[in-house]
Amino acid sequence: MKENNKMYKYKDFIYTANGIVVPEKIIEPKRLFKYYGCENYHYESFMKAYLYASHPYNFNDSIDGSSLLLNFKNIDKEKYNKLWNEVRWEGEENNPDNYYADNLKGFEHIRQRYYIFKTKRIGLVSLTSSPLNILMWAHYSSEKGFAIELDTQKLKDNIKNLNEDIERFSLKPIQYVKKLEAIDVSAKDFYQTDIPLSYISNIKRDVWKYENEWRLRIYKEAMKVPISNFFPTLKNIEGSNRFTYYPKEAIKAVFLGKYFANGNNCEAIYDKEIKLKNSCENKLFIKFINYLSEYFNDRLYLSGKLESNSTFGRTLGKIELRKIDDLTFEIIDLKEKYKQIK
Repeated sequence: MKENNKMYKYKDFIYTANGIVVPEKIIEPKRLFKYYGCENYHYESFMKAYLYASHPYNFNDSIDGSSLLLNFKNIDKEKYNKLWNEVRWEGEENNPDNYYADNLKGFEHIRQRYYIFKTKRIGLVSLTSSPLNILMWAHYSSEKGFAIELDTQKLKDNIKNLNEDIERFSLKPIQYVKKLEAIDVSAKDFYQTDIPLSYISNIKRDVWKYENEWRLRIYKEAMKVPISNFFPTLKNIEGSNRFTYYPKEAIKAVFLGKYFANGNNCEAIYDKEIKLKNSCENKLFIKFINYLSEYFNDRLYLSGKLESNSTFGRTLGKIELRKIDDLTFEIIDLKEKYKQIK
C-alpha cells in the first residue's frame, strides 16, 4: 500500500486518519474484560455503568502514550509556524523567534504543546481478552478488587446512543513491539490528523504482551488534561468528563478477587459468611455488595486457585450472595466453573 499524508504503516499495523487497520489474523473477541481495584471510584463506576477513559499521562507505564514518542526534530520553520497557530493559547501571539529558540531545545516546547492540545480530544479505556491471567489479577486488582465481562458487540452498539458527547470511537488491539520508535511528526502533515496520537497510544513494549490488551478510544471535543501533573506551574485544561456509559445488560459476568472480603472491609470472615464493617469509610463497599446481590447473583464468580499435580493456576467458581441483612452475606458455592466464550 502506498503511503500518503493520511496513513502511517508501522510493521503490520496501519495508522490512518480514520482509525487503525490491524492484520486480518487478529479477530475481535466476543467478550472483553475490565479489571478494577478496590477504591471507592471503582465501585461507583461499576454501579453507574461507565468506563473511565483515561488521559494517556495517567497510565502506569510512563512510556505508554508518552509525548516522548513524538519526534519534531526535523520540522522546518514553515511547518513549525503553521502548527504553532494550532496549539497556541487563546490570545497568545506567534513570536517569529519561537522556532529558533525551540530548535536549541530539540523542539521540546512545540512537542509538549502538541501533546497537550491533541490529548484533550482522546480518552483511553484498557480492556483485555483474558479473565484468568494471574498477573492481571495481581497488578490491577491486588486480588482484592473485581473484574467484569463485557459483551463486545453490545458495548460498541450503545456507545453513541448513551454518550451524545462522544464524536467517534474505535476498539483495536495494542501493537506490541520489542523496541519503541518515535514517529516523525514533521515528515508529513500528520499534525493535521490523529495519526501520531493513534500511533503513540496504541504501541507498547512486548513485556506487556501478557495483558492481551484491546484499547477503546473515545473522541470528544475537549476533555480534561492533567497538565499540572507534568507542569506544576500550569493549570489543568478543564473540559467534559471522561466517562463512557454502557448498558448494564452488556455485563455478562462479574468476578470477585480472591480476597475481595478482607480485614479492611469486613469485621468478620467465616468459611461461608462475611459480615461487613459498618463505617463511613466502608459505605460504598457495602453498597457495592448489596448491588451485586440484587442485580448480578445470576452471573457472579469468585476467583480462586486451581491445584493439579502440585501445580497452581487460576479458577473462577460461580457463587451466589445470599443476603441475611445489609451487612451480612452467605457465600454459596454453586459448584460450577466459569467457561470463557471466545
